Amino acid sequence: MAHQVKLVKNGITYVYESTSYWDSEKKQPRSKRKLIGHIDRETGELAPNRRYDMKDKYARTYEIGTFLLFDTISHKVGLSKILRKVFSKDADRILTCAYYW
Repeated sequence: MAHQVKLVKNGITYVYESTSYWDSEKKQPRSKRKLIGHIDRETGELAPNRRYDMKDKYARTYEIGTFLLFDTISHKVGLSKILRKVFSKDADRILTCAYYW
């Protein structure tokens, strides 16, 4: 598993991608580091090297919440439409209970 390591040399903060591995000869953990860029002094953000592509390295996650997820699913499969037809007034309450059960 890779993670980022920051090291300061001559006032410049360099960012490395570090990957740990087990050295069977020395019987101890080791790590390989690859320089990926430096921290821009003005913006404080990573300025990657030309050879480093951040898009492929790190995944993005989005938090959408339980309600939005199940509401979308119930609309796609037609569950909300059927419940509104059968239980007109109580359809939203039934769906809410189902979402958080």
